[in-house]
Amino acid sequence: MDWKVKVVIAGVAVLTVIAVLDRTLGRSESAPSTPSEASQPNPSAVAAIHPTSEQLQEVVRLGLKMRESWQDISVDVDDARSYRLWLTYRKPPKSHGEVERDSTEIARVALSGLVQAGRNPAAERMAISVWARSHESGETGKPLTRLYGRTRYDFNSDSLVYKPAD
Repeated sequence: MDWKVKVVIAGVAVLTVIAVLDRTLGRSESAPSTPSEASQPNPSAVAAIHPTSEQLQEVVRLGLKMRESWQDISVDVDDARSYRLWLTYRKPPKSHGEVERDSTEIARVALSGLVQAGRNPAAERMAISVWARSHESGETGKPLTRLYGRTRYDFNSDSLVYKPAD
């Protein structure tokens, strides 16, 4: 078995342990004590199905070997179907080929982690994107963020698509 697959499986195991701990330490699975509790979803069940940004970020970091040119990988979760990942380079990448390779690899690991957690990205019409950027200084010294491109998940074709930034 490929080491990346093993690491993604380990990441899914981490998500499962977190969900079990949430269930164990949080509200029990017993009957709700009030009628309003009956209509509320169990938070641990939602966490197991809808990973937080921190949980998905951990799965991605476990599934990848950070390259020297990478400064950070972070995750924003807009809602249960929308994940935006940010690859921040230490310095500008050498080519769009490098950006495409890196962002596609990160997207593939994130997508695999979501599938392993029981999600169905195509059926759920999920929005998953990986933006590549670096933090630089402009001509006047003002801090700026330079975008290089992104890889996004196309749920219609169940594929990853790269597009350089304009």
